[in-house]
Amino acid sequence: IEPMIVGEPEHGYEIKSFEINPPIAEITGPHTMIENTKMIYTEKVDVTGLAKKESFDVKFRSLNKLLTITEKEPVKVTVVIEPMQMEKLFENVEINITGLKCNLIISEELPGISFVLEGTVPVLENYTPAKRFVSADLSKITEAGEYELALSYSVPSYLKLKDDAPQNILIKIQEKIEEPEETLQEVVE
Repeated sequence: IEPMIVGEPEHGYEIKSFEINPPIAEITGPHTMIENTKMIYTEKVDVTGLAKKESFDVKFRSLNKLLTITEKEPVKVTVVIEPMQMEKLFENVEINITGLKCNLIISEELPGISFVLEGTVPVLENYTPAKRFVSADLSKITEAGEYELALSYSVPSYLKLKDDAPQNILIKIQEKIEEPEETLQEVVE
């Protein structure tokens, strides 16, 4: 038995599988016609706009005048619909710097980080990484110099970071130069 599925699921979803219960049906008619009949189809099962598993009770489509389907009861067609998977590239995401000592500064502008996330279309299609998605901890740096630091990613449990995401960043640190405070004087005429 093969269901006649028509329509498209909701955007970002796809048909993963379907089940038919009962999976077979008995037909009667001339022997040669029965031997040549490989499939029996159901009436239309419309999946338009669906975003989850759904069951339908449907009848068989008539074969022809010489063949008869013995089963008169509808069959149950269960269509399994799941979110489609996708990958999305994020470019120039700002690095969140933590733990920088107050007497130090980063001497060069940090580049944005690019990486790929995997997830479902309904989630990832409109996803924007949070401000602290990519971080570098500078708390162990106590003096000026050039450091290669590990990046950490705060990936939500429903997404996956691809393995080729940058793991480290080169950061140049220098001593902060304190400039004397200027005093304002009022000129009175």
